[in-house]
Amino acid sequence: MNKEFIQDGITNKVTRVEDSDKLSIDAFDLHYKNKFGIVAGYLPRDSKHIGKWLSNLVKLANEAWQKDSQVCYEPSVQAMKDMLKLP
Repeated sequence: MNKEFIQDGITNKVTRVEDSDKLSIDAFDLHYKNKFGIVAGYLPRDSKHIGKWLSNLVKLANEAWQKDSQVCYEPSVQAMKDMLKLP
């Protein structure tokens, strides 16, 4: 049996991958590489880095929010925020 390990980009948890799981990982990687954001160049090319990229993006957004809490949302985003009753 093939023993391969993967590391989650957000939690850094290491998990052993069984042969049956490898197929679904390969299918995901193929699907991921054909996404518009990958082709356009604004998402990381390797799916293993998407968790870290997203964590950094959230960190930057939170820092920007702390600097200027008077953020103006697009009308559709404001409507969604109001609907969800977010602060």
